[in-house]
Amino acid sequence: MRRTLSILGALLATFLIATPVGAITHGFPDNGEHPYVGELLFFVPDAPDPRFDDPGGWFTCTGTLLSSTIVVTAGHCTFGVGLNGASTTHDGADTDAAHGGVGGNDVWFSTAAAPNFDILPPSSGFARDQNPQRYQAWKNALNATPEWHRATATPHPLYDDLAFFVHDTGVDRLDTGITLGRYAQLAPQGWLDRYPDNKKHVFETVGYGLEKSTGSQSIGGDTRRKSSPWLQSLKSSPPNTYMVLSNNAAGGGTCFGDSGGPTFDNTNSNLIVADTSFGNNNCTGHGGVYRLDEPDDQAFLAGFGIHPYRRLHDAHSGPGGIPAGAGSIPGGPSSGVHGDPSYDGRMPAARTPDARPSHPAPPDRGPGRGLPRGAALATGPRHGEPRRPPRGLRR
Repeated sequence: MRRTLSILGALLATFLIATPVGAITHGFPDNGEHPYVGELLFFVPDAPDPRFDDPGGWFTCTGTLLSSTIVVTAGHCTFGVGLNGASTTHDGADTDAAHGGVGGNDVWFSTAAAPNFDILPPSSGFARDQNPQRYQAWKNALNATPEWHRATATPHPLYDDLAFFVHDTGVDRLDTGITLGRYAQLAPQGWLDRYPDNKKHVFETVGYGLEKSTGSQSIGGDTRRKSSPWLQSLKSSPPNTYMVLSNNAAGGGTCFGDSGGPTFDNTNSNLIVADTSFGNNNCTGHGGVYRLDEPDDQAFLAGFGIHPYRRLHDAHSGPGGIPAGAGSIPGGPSSGVHGDPSYDGRMPAARTPDARPSHPAPPDRGPGRGLPRGAALATGPRHGEPRRPPRGLRR
């Protein structure tokens, strides 16, 4: 792998002691409730795959359609995606979006409840020196089916892979749109601040990750499921970056492969307030979701035509929490957010990690407390292959 030693070391440690990864823990089948949530499959040319001599790994994440062509997911699911098989990070030298890792098109999106991976030739059918041939075969198979939609990946402009949780959001713009009756809606700026003392507030998370990971066993994956975790804390380091949700048998939670999946405001809402970012290596206790109601994130999404939902008084009414046919805020970011003329669409100053973090501590890159939740390395048990954690055990 052509990355820095620190990242390589974290990767090696992850492969050695982490469990296979790749759904919502203790959750329930989605049963068509969130047709705008789908699974992402993407190729990272700089990521190692121990089955091959050359670098190049395939991973999965979860994403949410906010329009026919715009999929919102985690920043770490968009950074470093390949461009027609080539590195976008100067062979791993670039570790932030200011220098590279942007604009890759080796990413595909499916809204199927259980996406079809059987179209992909098994990796076991390729020799150790045939990773480039595997890439070509998988790309051709994905491009040939109408289920999988190719896209171009763009992480948050302030995304830093060495501190991914500080700006952990990104966009995949589909080459061809997916027409649905409705899409998820973006929460207005500061929406989550209404819950600072309400630790009983119940959100809803959706994803395609594992249902359970114990260290010796992993169950599920690649099927859209939902769970109902409750708020544990809005405190984060840096402030206003992520919130911490429960992850247990009572309400469920998130696990590996759920990265980038939506957190909705409640179990009857399609108002997206956050995307799944990190958690513990056994997918229990708590999980971290990255806030999408902060000014810099809303400015970033406005650049793709995504604006917060305007009718706040209707946010919890009607089927799915928002009236059918309701749209986004008309006009550009200069119109303000929730009537706030101070928000003009310009990117606010970057958040920076605090030297004395609040609860919980910023997630580690290697195994231990606060692990980022990574995508799973495709293709998993369908081809008799191990599912392995990617860069730092991200969901």
